[in-house]
Parts: sequence; C-alpha cells; structure tokens
Amino acid sequence: MKKILLITFGTLLLLAVGCTQPTVDTFNSDLSAFLQTRSDAPLEGTIWQHRTGDAFDRFILFENGQVSLFYGLDDPKGLQRWSDFYTAPYTLWNGTIDTALEYPLWGEKTLTQKASVVRSLGSFTIDLDGDTYVFYGDDVSGLDEMWMTITVTITPWYIPD
Repeated sequence: MKKILLITFGTLLLLAVGCTQPTVDTFNSDLSAFLQTRSDAPLEGTIWQHRTGDAFDRFILFENGQVSLFYGLDDPKGLQRWSDFYTAPYTLWNGTIDTALEYPLWGEKTLTQKASVVRSLGSFTIDLDGDTYVFYGDDVSGLDEMWMTITVTITPWYIPD
C-alpha cells in the first residue's frame, strides 16, 4: 500500500513540476511567433512605441540583453531618435520584464523595476509604469548613429548705455 501511495505521490509531483515549465516556454514561444524572433530571447532586436500625444513619443529597444528607452518621433520618413538611450539590463520571465531602467520623465526621474508583457486578442503589448507600448518593428539599424544637431548663433549680451 505504501508503494502505491509513494508511486502515486511521485507521479503527481512530476506532473505538477512538468506543468509549470511549459507555461514559460509556451509564453515565450507565442511571443516569439508574434515577433518572429528566437524563442529563447523573444524580445531581442525589437522596438516598442508609446504614443504620448505630445510632439515626441517614447520607444523601448531590446538589444544585446539590454532594454533602452529613448524619445523620438515616427514620421513618414521613418523613426527619428531625439534623445540619448537610457539603458539597463533586463530579464524576461513568464511575461514579466525585470529591469532597473531609469529615465527622465517631464523633468523627473522614473525608475522602473518591473514591466509586463500583456497578451490580448492574439497581440502583445508592454505595460511600463502604466503606459502601454505596442510593437513598432524590428529595424534597429541606424538608431545608434541617429542624433539631432542643433546649430545656433551665439550673440553677446550687452546692456545699452
């Protein structure tokens, strides 16, 4: 009787342990299929966009095990990066992105500890500090070299007598 109970308990334990791992693999596989990337690093090489309603938007870039937030604009000519990259390492575990990403937000600093990849209606979004980011694309070429140059003429200040 003890053998039967032990075998039954062992089988249930193996089933319970076996059922937890495919959830992560399934989530990563589904995300990878949606993004057309590798399932062991589904976010790698992707860009996500949050429309702010202002003159600029916020973008998240996943590349080389790092997550980078930058400000920019999506216009008919393509993506324009208007700011520096604010970068930190990240890990993805079953829909949760763990990072210590710090970036300026309207004159303040925002520090993000967790973000969530949310699946809905066959699509995925990223929730970061309550802002929704949607998949923008996977063309990350040229983002490193992109930068705005502002040319100004310096004029001396003087007080007329």
